[in-house]
Amino acid sequence: MRTLLQIKVLLLAIVLLPITLLSQETIGLWGMTYRGGQSDVGVIFKTDANGGNIEVPYDFFKTDGYEPVYNEVIQASDGKIYGMAPYTGPYL
Repeated sequence: MRTLLQIKVLLLAIVLLPITLLSQETIGLWGMTYRGGQSDVGVIFKTDANGGNIEVPYDFFKTDGYEPVYNEVIQASDGKIYGMAPYTGPYL
């Protein structure tokens, strides 16, 4: 079941052309998708430099921000990766 979810996330990532970032620290590819995940409102994903070992560290929900369309993820000087979603969330 987990493998099927990973395949779906990878396909969504490829089809929806998310904004991605190559992390200098861990040589991983991070990005956000506009759709997909448990609530179908986007996910944050991570994969290795070869496009394998897909992880979904975060699923967006309509209560905490969703549809991160055309937003970039950046790696700050503290090593953390940040991004924005245009809808909902505690800071609107």
